[in-house]
Amino acid sequence: MRFSIIDLGTNSVRIDVYEMNQKKIFQLLRERVMIRLGEGLFQKKYITKNVMQRTLHTFEDFSDILYEFKVERVIAVGTSAMRVATNAQRLKKIIHKETGIQLKIISGLKEAELIAQGILSYEKMPQGFSLLVDIGGGSTEISLSRGHELFFATSLNLGAHRLHQLFLKRNPPLKKNAIDILRSYIY
Repeated sequence: MRFSIIDLGTNSVRIDVYEMNQKKIFQLLRERVMIRLGEGLFQKKYITKNVMQRTLHTFEDFSDILYEFKVERVIAVGTSAMRVATNAQRLKKIIHKETGIQLKIISGLKEAELIAQGILSYEKMPQGFSLLVDIGGGSTEISLSRGHELFFATSLNLGAHRLHQLFLKRNPPLKKNAIDILRSYIY
C-alpha cells in the first residue's frame, strides 16, 4: 500500500510518500516547498489572495505526485497558520475542490503529540527524561518523554515567524525596545 503525509505549516508545506509492505515502510519521496502561508497572517488574521494562490498551486503539484505514485491514502494536516486564519475553511474547501486533497486542521496539542510520537517511534532515546522541542513558524511544540514513553505535550504560540511579525516587524527592529517587549511577552 502507498500512502502520503502532507504537512501544511506556517512557512512550508511538506509531502512524503511511503510504501508499506508486511515487513517494512519505505520512503519513496520527500519534498518541501516554502510557500510562506503565514506571510502577514499574524497581523491581519487572514490568508491573502496571493498566498492562497501559491498554496493551491503547490497542492495541485502534490495532486500530480499522488497520481504519479499511485497513492491510495492521503493524510493532510494544517497546523498553526491554519488554526489562526479566519479564512482557513475557505482555503481548505478550495484545495479539496481543485485537488481532491482533504485537509484537516489539527489542534496545537495534537500537533505536539504527533511530533513526539514520530520522534519516539523512530529515534533511539536515552533511558532518562528527554525534552523534545520543535520550533516552527507559527508555534513551538514541547514534549517531555522518558525513554519512549510520552509524559507531556503542549503547543505554544511562540513560532519564529509569528513573533517576528508581531514584535520585531523588520530586521533590525525599528523600535529600540522591541526585543524587550518581545521578551516580556514570552516570559
